[in-house]
Amino acid sequence: MFRKGKSKVRISSVAYNAWGDPDKQKKAEKKIKKAINDGANPNDTDSKYFTAMHWAAEYNWPKVVHIVMVTERFSGIKTNLNARQGLGGRTALIMAVARGHAEVTEMLLKFGADIEVVHEGQTAVDIAIDNEDEAIYELLCAHHPELVLGANDSEEEEEDVDYEDALKELQTFTGETFEDDSDYEYSDEEEEEYYDDEEEEWGEEEEAEVPVVVVPKKTRGRLVRKNTINNNH
Repeated sequence: MFRKGKSKVRISSVAYNAWGDPDKQKKAEKKIKKAINDGANPNDTDSKYFTAMHWAAEYNWPKVVHIVMVTERFSGIKTNLNARQGLGGRTALIMAVARGHAEVTEMLLKFGADIEVVHEGQTAVDIAIDNEDEAIYELLCAHHPELVLGANDSEEEEEDVDYEDALKELQTFTGETFEDDSDYEYSDEEEEEYYDDEEEEWGEEEEAEVPVVVVPKKTRGRLVRKNTINNNH
């Protein structure tokens, strides 16, 4: 039986006042559970526009996430696990990942926090990668195996880059003619002369903006300048 509206306790404020103190947190957990059982709104916010979930992320406090998600049925209001801090602000998951809080990150993921929410141009995955946080990234991958599959697909796509397109792009950039010399065997002297010429030429243009040209792995090292071949034969 729902007891919606009976409790006017703001559980976000209760969580905030715990300030990460273990003793205060234990008391806060009991108060939050009772408040929700009495019909408190699990999505209410404080003056900082934080929900209880946000404070759980801030303090690395997974038990609050568990309490709110398990007892929400008593309030008659579904908990918004992906609530933002104000208009377009951070979700609890984004906060937890940014702080490197693994325990609460795992709990949020367990209850289905959305990893695709974007804040300031970044998802939780982007933040974990930027922070070089392997532990958090592995948690995200464990709950979303498609992240690993996506990385493998990217590698396969690189292998599938069209050879002719890559060659045309390279020729457009350099203004020179290239040909596939994969069957030609160069002597050590020819190889050394070629690379010495390359270093000298590119060294004079260090400030030039060089675009990225993707060449398939299976063809890398096979492109040489035609005029170099002609001069050596």
